[in-house]
Amino acid sequence: MSKKATKALNNKYYVARYNASKRNENLTSREKSAEVLNIDRTRLSRIELGTVVPYPEEVLSMAKAYDIP
Repeated sequence: MSKKATKALNNKYYVARYNASKRNENLTSREKSAEVLNIDRTRLSRIELGTVVPYPEEVLSMAKAYDIP
């Protein structure tokens, strides 16, 4: 990732993606990550900004893609 998002810095989903992007360059942007996760880019943005609560299946998909429990 080239630079950190300022509004999402403390969001656990953003932090997980940011850390995973160090190992997988397909997770370096929300657009690329959304493709990997098979969800809309704006939905991922809202999840990372904390304006919507992710569905359980989205959380599982993120955990698998980001390789975290």
